[in-house]
Amino acid sequence: MEALEALNLATLHVASAGMMLVGGGLWVFDIGSMAELRGRFRAAIGVEDREDKGADEEMEEWLATVLKRKEGKEKRRSKDGEEEEGR
Repeated sequence: MEALEALNLATLHVASAGMMLVGGGLWVFDIGSMAELRGRFRAAIGVEDREDKGADEEMEEWLATVLKRKEGKEKRRSKDGEEEEGR
């Protein structure tokens, strides 16, 4: 029972130390929100900051093409299955 309590306390201490380190890092780099953190991270790795609307439209187009291909494959499979049953 004492071992379980010790493990529980050690886990709590490690988690609290991690939260303090993350909070200290955010304070040092003067980051106040997730949007600001995301912007700084994207700038650091060199990703251009596109508007979300353009990215959403691009994702919708990609998803539509993927779904059309999937639908076409399913139709071909069902046709092939019907032809085999007819034999």
